[in-house]
Amino acid sequence: MKHKSWRCVLPHLRDFFDKIMTWISLLILFEIVLFSTYIIYVLHYYGIPQNISATYYYFEEMHKHYGLLFPLCLFIACSIIIPIWIYTCQFLSSWASHFTWCAYLTCLCMFVVGITSRYKHSHTLTYCHYTAAIISSIFTVMWLLLACYRISFISISVLLIALLAGYITHTLRKCYLFWLELTAFYALFIVLFIINLFNLCV
Repeated sequence: MKHKSWRCVLPHLRDFFDKIMTWISLLILFEIVLFSTYIIYVLHYYGIPQNISATYYYFEEMHKHYGLLFPLCLFIACSIIIPIWIYTCQFLSSWASHFTWCAYLTCLCMFVVGITSRYKHSHTLTYCHYTAAIISSIFTVMWLLLACYRISFISISVLLIALLAGYITHTLRKCYLFWLELTAFYALFIVLFIINLFNLCV
């Protein structure tokens, strides 16, 4: 009887996890649309910035409190992506699960970046802001290339597209940080989306 009961439960569990994966995929799509809307707005009105953090001061020039859009967008992105990232790590291979700590450290650093969005106001804020931004980017790339090495071609493709866009717009040297940051964000979004959509075990 126990075996029969488990056989009855298993299909329901599969349906339950399939629904979770579907909702996770939709949340990631929502985050991609939200982040893309922010970036497109900046590109349309201000052009290509030197880095994403500089958009805080672009909005401040427009209106005194509009600069808060940058940390707000960042906090929303972290609130959506980081839990999904940590949840996804539980279902990856044993090798990939060793790099779950990258998600936690990236989350911490991203919140520091958001809190220190007025990084030009003091040397301490500047140091904290750029250090957190660099560390979060390094750990994101580390997870993408080491934990997801089987689908690392996705991250490499995103990087090549970003470099090509920078080359075409003649901003690769001046705004290289912006293109690298875009690569880290979009590569992470796309990889998480594909893993959850197709239930991949990388």
